Formats: sequence, C-alpha cells, structure tokens
Amino acid sequence: MTTNLAGLLANDLPSLNEPATRFLIECVEELPVKTPVYAALLGLLNKTSPEFAEEAVGAVVTRLEERLGSTSRDDQSRAKLLTRFLTMLPQVGVVKHTDAIDVLDALVCAAGDAADVAIAKSRQGDSDKRAGHLWQPRSDFLVGCALAATPWCGASFASATEPGAADAFDRLLTSVEEYLAKRNRRGPDPSAMTFGAGGASEDAGASLADDWLEETFGRVNETRRAGRANPEAWTTASVPALLSAFPEFSTEALSTRDETRTPPPTKVPFLSFQSVSEALAAYPVRPRLRCVAFPFFFFRHSCFVVFRRTKAKIRRGDDTYTFITSR
Repeated sequence: MTTNLAGLLANDLPSLNEPATRFLIECVEELPVKTPVYAALLGLLNKTSPEFAEEAVGAVVTRLEERLGSTSRDDQSRAKLLTRFLTMLPQVGVVKHTDAIDVLDALVCAAGDAADVAIAKSRQGDSDKRAGHLWQPRSDFLVGCALAATPWCGASFASATEPGAADAFDRLLTSVEEYLAKRNRRGPDPSAMTFGAGGASEDAGASLADDWLEETFGRVNETRRAGRANPEAWTTASVPALLSAFPEFSTEALSTRDETRTPPPTKVPFLSFQSVSEALAAYPVRPRLRCVAFPFFFFRHSCFVVFRRTKAKIRRGDDTYTFITSR
C-alpha cells in the first residue's frame, strides 16, 4: 500500500509539494505507531521526487524546532515523534547517518549548554539553591527526547558502514553521560527522588537510586555496547520491522546509490523560566513507583502507607516488609 501511495503522489509532485509535506508531517505527529511507514513513504518518493524529499526534510526540521520551543505537553510528545522520524531516515536512504546523529546531538548539546550556564552562575554566588535547578526539567526533557529515539535507529547506527557514523554515535552517548554528571540528582522536585537502602538523609546522596533519565541512559548504553558485536541487540518488540519488507532499502541497494539530502542544522530554541514551579509545570518530573524494603519498625509511626507482606521478604526472625508507594 505504501508503494502504491508513493506512486500516486509522485504523479502529482512537485505541484503538490506543500500540501503533501503538511500531510506527511501531520501523519508523523498524530500516528506514532506508523513512523516506519511514513519514513518508507518518504524514502520511496526520494527516488522519484528528490525535490519533494529535500523540501520535506527541511520542513520536518523546522516543525521540530517549533515544537521544541513550546511548553505544551502535546507539542513535547510531537517533538519526540518528529525526532524519531528524522533518525529513521538514514534507513531509507534520505539522509546520512551522521546528519541524523547531528539532530540528536543538537538536543543533547542544548541541554549541556543550559547546565554549563547555570553552573557558571552558581559559582558567582547564587544564594537560592532551588533557583539553580530552573534549567534541569527542560534539559532532562531534551536528553530524554534524544534517548527515546534510539530504539528506532540504534540498529541502523550500529551497523552503518558510513565513515564516522559509529564514532559519532559513541560521542553522542558520551555527551549524554557528561550531561548526567552535571545535573543535580536531587533536582528541583524533592518528591521525585528515589531512595535506596541508605534512606533519605541529606548526606545519603550515594544512596539515591537511578532516576528515570539515568535508568534510560543505562539501558541504552548497555544495548549500544552489545550492539557493537550484534546489531540484533537493538531489536525491540514494540518497533515494527516494516522496512525489511522493502528491497529498495536493503543495505546492498542503498550502498549502490547516494541520493541523500542534507537537512538544515537543528536549532533548539532557548527557554527561560522565572521560578522552579513554572519550570516543573512546563516539564514535570516523570513520576515512578518506588518499591523498597524496610524493617518493620519503620511503619510504627508512619501513616498512609500501603504495604503487603511477601514470602520472598519474610523469613523466620526477620520482620521485613515490602511497600509500594507513588508520590
């Protein structure tokens, strides 16, 4: 069906370039499960209508910049979908792998730059500790946006034969690791912290469990290492392998021709916030469940705690309970 649609559109292009571009972007933003379908559609049109493909890639980048400049939750979701779409385009021969990685790198660099500016200001004697976290909610979103695209493009990046692509992907994840070292693990919202066995005391920073961003990076980084030897390590059940149905996008077919388009550089808009509450309202910290084991005496003076006794945790002479709570 995708091939037939590409053939029908090719007959009317370039006279329908603008409405066809709007149609493509709307489908990418509103139909997330079909991202590979529309990547394949643009890949097929790239062979017959290169002018349309060039215009469409530029329009997607422009729309991504618009979504990144919005604090709407819906626009944030659309920004993730547009990022995912752009990183899939190397698999259909529309853009180079290094150009797709540059899109992700722009997000991570914008987050790192915001952190650097905040750190520089704090060294000048900013007395409000919580105000120093104004940058972190949005920067976490930007890095999370980049990491969220990797299940859709990681295998392609890992197996790319393009010179410099594998190294560029490694440098990208190194930049993410550097960003994680800059951010404050306690963050602007104390209720979002996840504690390990060490508890929640002020000097128990080492006992903080990985939050959502650290955990996401850890899983992506582990898959990246396994994917060096076996690209199949990136296989995800929720990501449909539709591109394998098109012989035009096989590695052999793409290696025999160079019909890639160069997307414009991605410019991430700068956003500032007047207060921590404003930053958290625009980019709330992701909630998560906590499952922690505590001695029984912990509950004697606690209220509103939901807990259950489990055979795995209770042994003779060991009054240990497991409770699950979400803030």
